[in-house]
Amino acid sequence: IGRYCIIVSQSGIAGSSTIGDGVTIAAQSGVANHASVGDGVTMGARSGVIGDIEAHKTVSGFPAREHKLELRQMASLRRLADMADEIKALKKKISALGEDLK
Repeated sequence: IGRYCIIVSQSGIAGSSTIGDGVTIAAQSGVANHASVGDGVTMGARSGVIGDIEAHKTVSGFPAREHKLELRQMASLRRLADMADEIKALKKKISALGEDLK
């Protein structure tokens, strides 16, 4: 574990992982065996690092990935049911167009 790190409650770091200088590990996060976390990385709460993270990145989620990408995925997941309904409606329209051509 490097210098000037902040490790918040209920976080776990496997014995063979390395943590760079100035890393922030938020609550309930974990770093798996053999993973390396670069200098200045910020891990959001409940993050799970299972591979190497480059220096000065902000990550979240499980497995940990860039925070902006994780936020986009979470937003898309919330819209998934509506998107499935839209796809069903479009399938019906396409099918109806095919029937009109016969």
